[in-house]
Amino acid sequence: MAVDPARLLPDKEKFYSPSQHTTSLASLPQGYSGQFGPGIKSLVLVLYFGAQMSEPKVAELLRSVGVQISDGQVSNLLIKGQAPFHAEKEALYQAGWPAVRGSIWMTRARESAGRTGTATSSAIRSIRPTSRLPPRTA
Repeated sequence: MAVDPARLLPDKEKFYSPSQHTTSLASLPQGYSGQFGPGIKSLVLVLYFGAQMSEPKVAELLRSVGVQISDGQVSNLLIKGQAPFHAEKEALYQAGWPAVRGSIWMTRARESAGRTGTATSSAIRSIRPTSRLPPRTA
């Protein structure tokens, strides 16, 4: 992967109309908003969630390749503007919920919660499958 700090933000075209005496500035390409483009935003998400790097380490890595970014900006990239991810999670939840609701795992969890009054993590752990895989043979 190559990170070229000079190419992080695209150059916006500027047009001047002599007849109207106005200057027009082109808009940013899709995905660009704020200080960083989609490449840096996605890299920060992958490093934090996928590679499980801490926020200061992500910022340190980006600064080491020439990106001028603060720890606070890394945090903002991680927590702000994540509505599409939440909408996708909700859609997945809704699509999978009917299948899960009738599963044996949910039935056991409800039965366990009925005995204790609450569904605790120990109740959830108790519904793990009891069958084991056969031992490996060489």
